[in-house]
Amino acid sequence: MNDFTTFAVADMAGLAGVFFYILSYFLLQIGVLASDRYTYPVLNLLAAGCVLYSLQTHFNLASALVQLSWIAISLLGITRLYVIAHNTRFSEQERGFLDRKLPGFPPHWARRVLNLAKWRDMAAGTTLSHQAEPVSHLTYLVDGTADVFLDGKPIAELGPGALIGEISCLRDSPASATVVLRGPARVMQIDARGLRQLCRRTQGLDHMLSLSFSHEIRDKLLEANRARAALDL
Repeated sequence: MNDFTTFAVADMAGLAGVFFYILSYFLLQIGVLASDRYTYPVLNLLAAGCVLYSLQTHFNLASALVQLSWIAISLLGITRLYVIAHNTRFSEQERGFLDRKLPGFPPHWARRVLNLAKWRDMAAGTTLSHQAEPVSHLTYLVDGTADVFLDGKPIAELGPGALIGEISCLRDSPASATVVLRGPARVMQIDARGLRQLCRRTQGLDHMLSLSFSHEIRDKLLEANRARAALDL
C-alpha cells in the first residue's frame, strides 16, 4: 500500500470514527439509544477504534490515550452488560409473563420491572379498574377470567394472559373501562406510580414497554371503539 492510499484510508477511518461518535451521542440524547444497552458502548468502541487507526499517519499521544481509554471503558461496559444479563434470574411465574408479554426484553430491565411486581390470589367480584378513574396497578391475569364494562354494560371478556391498565398505567390517564373478576383468579400487579418512576429513571424503558404492549393496546382500542359505536346505536 503506497503512502497516498495509507493516508486516504486513515482519513476515511478518522471521519468514520467522528461519524460514529456523533451518531451514538445524538441517538442517546433523543432517546433512541440507552446507555445500559449494548448498542451504545459498541458504537463508541467502533468510533474510538476508527479514530485510533487514523492516528497512524498523524500520531498524537494525547489523542491516542483518549481513544485507548474510550476503548477500555467501552469494553468494560459491554462486559458489565453481559455479566448482568447472564446472572439475572427469574422464577417460573416471572418467565411465563416475560415470554408472553415482554419477549426479547433486556434481562436487566425486566428484572427492574418485576421487582415492582406482587403476585396475588383474588376473589370473584374484585374490581381491577374503574372507568374514568386513575389506574393504581398494571395487572396481568395469570389465570381466571374478567368481564369488561363500558358505561355499565358488558362489552368483552378477558382470559389468562390479558393485561389490564397498560394504557392508563404508562400514560397516567383514567381507565377506559371497568374490569371485574368473574371468578377467583391469580394475578400479577405492578404499582403504576412505581413503574412510571422507573421509566423516568431508565431512559428508553417506557418506549420499550409501549412497543411490547403495542399489539394489545391496538386491539383494545379497536374493541373500545366498536363497543362505543354499538352503545351509540
